Amino acid sequence: MTTDVTLKPLLPPARLPDATSLKLRYSSDVDDLVHEFFVPTLSRAVRYDRAVGYFTAGALARLAPALNAFLDRADDSTSPIRVVASPNLPEQDLRHMELGYWRRTIEDECTRYRPEFSEALSAVTWMIQNRLMEFWLVTGHDDGGECLYHEKIGVIEDAEGSYVTFEGSPNETFSGLSGNIESFPIHRSWVPAEAPHAAAAKAAVDDLFSPDGIRPLRVKPFPTALAEGLIKTYKPRRPQMSKRHRKSITRITTAGNTGAVSLPEAPVGVQFRRYQSAAIRSWLKTEGRGILSMATGTGKTITALGAIERIARVYEEAPGLSAVVLVPDNSLVDMWEEELRAWGVKAICSTRPAALARLRETLQAQRVYGGTSVAVWTAQSAANPKFFATLQDFPSPRFVIADECHAMGSAENRKLLTEDFHYRLGLSATIDRHLDPDGTEVLRHYFGDVLLDIGIKEAIELDALCHYTYTPVLVALSHEEMDEYARLSREIGKRVGQSKDLSINDLEDSAKMLLIERARLLWHAEGKVAALRDVLESMPTDERGFSLIYAAEGESPLTSRRQAPLVHGVACDLRLAYRDFIGDTPLDERALLLEQLGDGTVDGLVAMKCLDQGIDVPTARVAHFLASTKNPRQYIQRRGRILRQPKDGSSKHAVVFDYIAHPDSVGENFDMERRLVAQEVLRARAMADAADNRNQAINALRPLLDSYNLWDALGDHSE
Repeated sequence: MTTDVTLKPLLPPARLPDATSLKLRYSSDVDDLVHEFFVPTLSRAVRYDRAVGYFTAGALARLAPALNAFLDRADDSTSPIRVVASPNLPEQDLRHMELGYWRRTIEDECTRYRPEFSEALSAVTWMIQNRLMEFWLVTGHDDGGECLYHEKIGVIEDAEGSYVTFEGSPNETFSGLSGNIESFPIHRSWVPAEAPHAAAAKAAVDDLFSPDGIRPLRVKPFPTALAEGLIKTYKPRRPQMSKRHRKSITRITTAGNTGAVSLPEAPVGVQFRRYQSAAIRSWLKTEGRGILSMATGTGKTITALGAIERIARVYEEAPGLSAVVLVPDNSLVDMWEEELRAWGVKAICSTRPAALARLRETLQAQRVYGGTSVAVWTAQSAANPKFFATLQDFPSPRFVIADECHAMGSAENRKLLTEDFHYRLGLSATIDRHLDPDGTEVLRHYFGDVLLDIGIKEAIELDALCHYTYTPVLVALSHEEMDEYARLSREIGKRVGQSKDLSINDLEDSAKMLLIERARLLWHAEGKVAALRDVLESMPTDERGFSLIYAAEGESPLTSRRQAPLVHGVACDLRLAYRDFIGDTPLDERALLLEQLGDGTVDGLVAMKCLDQGIDVPTARVAHFLASTKNPRQYIQRRGRILRQPKDGSSKHAVVFDYIAHPDSVGENFDMERRLVAQEVLRARAMADAADNRNQAINALRPLLDSYNLWDALGDHSE
């Protein structure tokens, strides 16, 4: 790892006394009020109370850097920002405040991604909706008559109870923070000479919220004031921006137009759920290390993009931040490139011509202008020594995101997990590597703890994935297949002996090959295609489309026939348009096939492994699993693929058919057969557990459960 890189804390220290650069007095004609006062204080705060004569949403736009810093740290200990103002509000502000309080009643569990504070009205609505801001309206009374409340006091407090107060000139408006010349003194509770002044200001604000307040004021929560008709509105005038502020905006805009590097920005309308926000916050608190174990379809990519956006803010200035996304195949490169483009980032991708040259040019520009560069590379391409050499030529903080990070645990890919990356984020639906505990341990040691773990069942409860029904379809082996199965079992039995505790890793190569041969026999059982025909014929014609069909790889060990052409034969007989979606399918044709599946031009896609990971197919509603391995990752990813919610916001219900080939009991090897069939039963049970028809699905397994006495294998899942 390079040693000449200076890392910054992703979350600043949370103690106000550590803000040692604070001055006694600030004036907007010589000081940057936002960056020199509000950012260093609010970034360390858990509470912000503001009492002003006038409030407008435009203040949020000017305070954006400080509010982002405050919200980045927000957790369960953070109090909502409390604003007390006179009941004189701009018309449009009133409408958006009212909208925020109304949305609380209907969208409490699913919140919109934090908008840019440049969209001030949307930001007000969002903060109120998510209980991050509360409004009170206040009127004064003097000699029995009503008068305007026009105090200007702010109190910013940290988790240890230290606080800083400021009083005086500016209102909480855009002009007050930007267009006018305003000033205020501050007082710190931890400085003895200033403490009495700070305490007096804090007491004045606390009195506003106290039901036993001694001041002659009438303070009412916004909904109450609205219901009682106490709010007065006015048409706002367009705020004038100071020359100094215009220069600041121009400087930022000009630097951002280089085209080489950029600052990621969430697109309008992106939905960001509470668990995603919590995951990013946890990652920031662990100084940029961790794993997100999230079911397929629950938003791993958006969460990771949110992490890039947050850390990019920390490294805006040169030499910026170098982010690398490592993926297992080219289809995921294309997916990431498209997603990053929506976030305003032009990624450098290993699939594009002259990728290394473009990466070098971008890193050179980043060294001058700052910002964040993002390279999306397959693990195979990243193994080229020139890739890491290029990164090392341009020292900067580096951030690696490993998508489907379980793949990075292989003996070859582990070489890419270097100390060159200061910040690390692993993404996977199933972090544990099948039959590879050493590889799993490597991943956990490199990336860190699992910060978020969301399975299929929880994802459905959160409405991140759709509900589904699961139907196991039992397929008995033919006589010829049964004879071959019995022969293979006898040979395996000779090599395994009487031990009941051997795992596949303990077996000799000859025994492993026999087990693979027997598994291929089950995958290619000819009765599966016949069962598929029966299932399709039993379905209403208009429910046979929007399907994914997972066929067996290779050829049948008995007939040397491939399963996919047989599936196409059934589809042809039933007048269904099925198309192959396999490794040889060009990328542009894959995109067309997915589009045709969505519009109904194609009824189904026949795949083997290409639809296991990284492909977004939210329009698919039916899945047929003709062949599945015992690796949990495969069936978890395949099931998640079919459970993705439609992008248009509509609802769907998915249907999964799982074709399970099985032998009759083989007496001389019954114990071994029982263990193997038990693995299929446990896989089917896992699929059934989150299904709407769980009990019915378990009951469909009854012939196997009875024949092999496997009811005990279901544990507390048995009925």
